[in-house]
Amino acid sequence: MGIPELIVIATFFSIFGALALVKRQIQNGQRSSFGLRSLVAYSALRRQIGMAVESGQPPLVTPGRGPLHTAAGPASIAGLHVLQSLARTSRNGQLAPQVTVGSATLLAIAQDSFRRDTDDSTQPQDYRDNVQFIADESFPFAYAAGTADTIERGNVANSIAVGHLGSELALIGEAASRKDMSQIMGSDDPLAIAIAVASTENSLWGEEIFVASAYLHKSAWNLAAVRIQDVLRWLVIVALIGAAIIQLLGQS
Repeated sequence: MGIPELIVIATFFSIFGALALVKRQIQNGQRSSFGLRSLVAYSALRRQIGMAVESGQPPLVTPGRGPLHTAAGPASIAGLHVLQSLARTSRNGQLAPQVTVGSATLLAIAQDSFRRDTDDSTQPQDYRDNVQFIADESFPFAYAAGTADTIERGNVANSIAVGHLGSELALIGEAASRKDMSQIMGSDDPLAIAIAVASTENSLWGEEIFVASAYLHKSAWNLAAVRIQDVLRWLVIVALIGAAIIQLLGQS
């Protein structure tokens, strides 16, 4: 085993050890020391069920079109965390979210989000009918057009589009704007982020969607992971700045 492999192994165990240490500190009552920075979109998301109850209409959730077995998978998982949170807070299937997906790999998991959080009397078709497979990920605009049609024709209170989405997000945003409904948008695609920022104040930029589980579920592991990610991010920034300074000094 060479030095590079040893460095990778040592780094892995160091990160895992730090994660376990922070998790223990959180469990021991130091949760307030590891607070999350305020994100408007997640605050708005927690109000969606209340808005649905007031209007008598469920929210529409779309976790995007990223297959779970590809590089877009993490963004889709973030969107599924959002769906699971809303499904959990819905009242045993009453006003449960309407869901559209743009990848076959997301269909079963989206349906399972309802199965976990409904009572034993709920029949499988009761929650399966809440999830629609619109189009394959190879046809993004067909998927967006189908979601937009669900917004315009369906009985939904607001639109939540968080996951792997591209420029097709504009169709979804335009449909929600025509219905004058609240929107929450988030994506890992730069073009979709630009569309989200122009469409709503409740937008999630890039890495902000990947902390959905920490903001919505707030388990010790999730909070610890976000804290370690913040530390690693600053270490990378310092390393890049240091490398640039060393290179500049070497050229002088």
